[in-house]
Amino acid sequence: MYKVGYIDDSAKTFTNYTYGLLEYDIELICTNEKMSKVQLVNWVLDNQIEAVMIDYKLNPKFEFVGTELIAYLNDKLPGLQCVVLTSYKSNSLEEKLVPKVLTYDRDIFSELDWTEIADTLKEYCQIFRNRMHLLINQYENLYNKIKEKNVNAEENEEFLDLYKILRAYGEVDDIPIEMLNDNVNDKLDSLLDKLDKVLKNE
Repeated sequence: MYKVGYIDDSAKTFTNYTYGLLEYDIELICTNEKMSKVQLVNWVLDNQIEAVMIDYKLNPKFEFVGTELIAYLNDKLPGLQCVVLTSYKSNSLEEKLVPKVLTYDRDIFSELDWTEIADTLKEYCQIFRNRMHLLINQYENLYNKIKEKNVNAEENEEFLDLYKILRAYGEVDDIPIEMLNDNVNDKLDSLLDKLDKVLKNE
């Protein structure tokens, strides 16, 4: 079963889309709850979503349109494929935030055969799963560097971001709390101690 999220300001199509895509082995997880971009990232993680359909005209209920949300999700969750559903295709394309290939006219769901969109969504879910393996490799490399106390601030931040994503999808186990602390702080404390000693000896 593939897990696809659907974000819209209205729930009127939720039931139709949910039952229609279920025939294609796609579980559609819907929300029209007003959330911030940060909250929507957490919603994606909490539901282990592998691809997302987003309505273009989310405002005025949300404080942004769908293309803006996609740009944010792509930044925070690399590898997550997002599709825009719109009745305003020209507006969406003019912004140049989402490629044309990821912009679908809502009328596609008015057709009797949903095979094309269903196959596309399943392909995007599979891409996400494949990219997850790449993230696991990055995570393991950083995990070893942290254990060896050989990590800089940027790498430590990357590790924490990867842990949050991979843990949400059940790809990694819980780790000791000390691994989640900023090891860079320990290095800074050590450097400050050394500097203090140098200054005292002058």
